[in-house]
Amino acid sequence: MLFNFLSAIPLFGVMTKIDRVGKTVKHEVFEERKNKFIEHLGLKGATHRFVCISNYCDDVDPQKKRLTGVIPTLDEPILQFMTQVFDPAIKVMNAKHMYTGVTETEHFEGLRRRRRAEEEENRLNDRKHKEATQSTWYWYILAFIAIILIFMVVKAILKG
Repeated sequence: MLFNFLSAIPLFGVMTKIDRVGKTVKHEVFEERKNKFIEHLGLKGATHRFVCISNYCDDVDPQKKRLTGVIPTLDEPILQFMTQVFDPAIKVMNAKHMYTGVTETEHFEGLRRRRRAEEEENRLNDRKHKEATQSTWYWYILAFIAIILIFMVVKAILKG
């Protein structure tokens, strides 16, 4: 896949629970998952943006030293990786680029057009509903007048 250097978005991958490899997860299964993870994120050849770490948990630290101090074997890989993620050399090069193939102006203009079209459709639907309601009332009034006329005719026939 070819990327324009200025619009490439750096991805970083973190796999946790490395402490379970060999205990509840077989080494072969872990390696397969790790390779798929790296491949799906597009990090092949960029494994410096990938790290496997252990979570802070009682399985790793049964004495709970993590609550009062640091554990270098857990902390150092995380801190080294965070140094890469928060590297000041990684900057937004083109903040207005939408990474979708359209410019910000086109994107928002498209949203405005869709919103206007939806509003117009709602106005048309409201007008149709109003016309249908008025039409229904017209027929009710017409039927009411017809019933009154029938009563008047029947009344005139009975009197006469």
